[in-house]
Amino acid sequence: AVDAGTMIMAGPDLRQHRTCARYESCTVQNVTGTALEDGDRLMVLESCRTGGGVTETPTILVDYYTRGVVGFPVNGGLHGLSLPATEDGSSFSWGPSSLDTAGKYKMCWCAKIYADAGGCSKSEDFKVEVGILTVYGFATHNTRTCFSGQPCELERLVGYPLYDG
Repeated sequence: AVDAGTMIMAGPDLRQHRTCARYESCTVQNVTGTALEDGDRLMVLESCRTGGGVTETPTILVDYYTRGVVGFPVNGGLHGLSLPATEDGSSFSWGPSSLDTAGKYKMCWCAKIYADAGGCSKSEDFKVEVGILTVYGFATHNTRTCFSGQPCELERLVGYPLYDG
């Protein structure tokens, strides 16, 4: 047998779940992994690898042109694309804009080296699932009209988490 060298599998550790709140800016910190670096990117999607799929939270807030999650700030023309990572690739921010959605979404990773080569520019480039980002609060499309003196039922509200009762 001949020693051909060492192979290092770069990328984030799996199952790193984080939370943010609607109407606030969102930064994900302390992401761990191997060979992470400033300039790596995250994108919030319903499914990594393809940019499509279904989450645990029913949502009508997906832009099927970019397959990003509407309600997240737009960076680089894509909904839910983070700014380049800082702190040696362990901190990802969506900038100072507040989130305008709620639900459970997958955080999908793309390496800086790929971004430098022109990648990380569409949802399909984000193939590695880091974990779940839970955004607490109500989603944007919950406007209902009730009339004074009349019974009123609020149905089909979108948000996370919502419980019966």
